[in-house]
Amino acid sequence: MKTALLAIAVPVLALATPRAADACSPTLCQPGYFVPGDAAHVPANLSAVYWRPMSSAARPLTPDPNLVVLAPAADPNKPVRFRATALPGGDFLLVLDAPLTAGTTYTLSDGNTCNSTTANGPHVTFMAGPAAPLPTHLGTLAVTDGGVAPLEVASVSGSCSSEVSADRSTFVLAPTADAQPWLDVLQFETFVDGTKWQAASSINQTLSPGTSWQGRGSDLLYRVCQTADEAVGGGLDAGTHDVELHATLPGMPVTLTSDSATVAIACASDPEPACTDAATCKPDKAGCSASGATGAPWLLLALGLLLRRRTSGQ
Repeated sequence: MKTALLAIAVPVLALATPRAADACSPTLCQPGYFVPGDAAHVPANLSAVYWRPMSSAARPLTPDPNLVVLAPAADPNKPVRFRATALPGGDFLLVLDAPLTAGTTYTLSDGNTCNSTTANGPHVTFMAGPAAPLPTHLGTLAVTDGGVAPLEVASVSGSCSSEVSADRSTFVLAPTADAQPWLDVLQFETFVDGTKWQAASSINQTLSPGTSWQGRGSDLLYRVCQTADEAVGGGLDAGTHDVELHATLPGMPVTLTSDSATVAIACASDPEPACTDAATCKPDKAGCSASGATGAPWLLLALGLLLRRRTSGQ
């Protein structure tokens, strides 16, 4: 199933020059994350918790899984036992020794601290609901044309980000019934024409695992139409693109793909796409007409000339 959307940009007003900004520098300590996050709802048969420890650009951190505590909120002195498995890239999978209890609220805290700022690790509270079967289909993408508007995007010019004028399309997952209970722990990735798409509002933006710069199960695609900052990426090429959302459930045998959506993005300055529908192409083949009846005026003119010749010959 495919959802078609045509997002043709209209002319834009002159874009202001990039605002003055302080020099961009990385934060001393990148925050850590848990999945499930704060206020999440998960099935009781969730088998593992995903942990991304804090990281430091100044001095390497050595996270200690023994300082992570998962416990019922009502009884914090009875922690839930788990086994920590290190993953490539520095993240951990905390595999639970026993299922969660449906109807119970849990707290999950990271007692590690940043050695540069003494900042604490993440602390979240989530609810376990009834056990649910593993999802077999992800769902469809509800796409919205955002048109041309200002957009804050990452820049390597030294200011972390810049405001550009961009043609945009956003999408939100419309999940299937069996995917719905797992939404707060599924980890999503966006693929455009088979290639992973990643965007950020700043080069220092940090994201919870499995989310995009627009959140969990949603994303924003764009093409830069006008910018005064040559250090920003241009986004997508002009034209039509196939978009899919992929999802996994770490620690569980789940790999899902949404139904695809077709999105077309272009700026006013982009060339008109070549006509591919012979029934609606203009005579010069330079583009497509708005209607298949473009030959009617020529036919009327030819008939008029023929009648005029017959009348003058009598």
